[in-house]
Amino acid sequence: GPASRLADTVSFSLAAVPWNASVVLVGRWLQHDIPGSRKKDVVRRALTPRVFEPLAQALEGDDFVASAAADALGKLGDARAVGPLVRALAHDSRGVRISASVALARFGDTAIGSLLQALTDRNGAIRAGAASALEQMPWQPSTPEEDAAYSVAGGKWDRVIALGQAAEGAVTALLKDPDLDTRLLAVGCLEIIGGSKRWSGWFRPAAKDDGDTDQNRLGA
Repeated sequence: GPASRLADTVSFSLAAVPWNASVVLVGRWLQHDIPGSRKKDVVRRALTPRVFEPLAQALEGDDFVASAAADALGKLGDARAVGPLVRALAHDSRGVRISASVALARFGDTAIGSLLQALTDRNGAIRAGAASALEQMPWQPSTPEEDAAYSVAGGKWDRVIALGQAAEGAVTALLKDPDLDTRLLAVGCLEIIGGSKRWSGWFRPAAKDDGDTDQNRLGA
């Protein structure tokens, strides 16, 4: 039948082409007109052990191949892809980051634990991508603190302020963010949540001759 023929074609072709070409081919085969779950099973069975690693490695490559790899990994549904896809949320290309976020959303419950952890990552792109993936799922925060981490990562500042003190920990963590604008935004949010006197010490007036440095604008 068509399913077995597709399996034979995938196995034969992937053995004959370079790994970066196989990344694109896998994504195209996943569009083949075979009913949903059966399609996934056929392609997964057809992939040789050497294919997963090249797909994961391709996430660090150029924009086109990395996006194709993220898409293929999401459609294949192998749980081993969750970690590499989370790391791909920090890719230099916005297109790759979006593809990785969409791919992670496909994993549903399998990816939720990793995504919740990523909400507090030091890298802002990873935080934002994790929040985006969760937003695409039928998922809801189970605690105010979880809600706060999700809202902070997704830039939902009205929600963060509405959560009040429950969001204080998540916002305070941003005071160590590498990005100055993010730290300043966190200070402003904390002033609203906790009162300006409590957080005003994080600001320092710029010195006249020292330039506009992080140390001048924000407390260490």
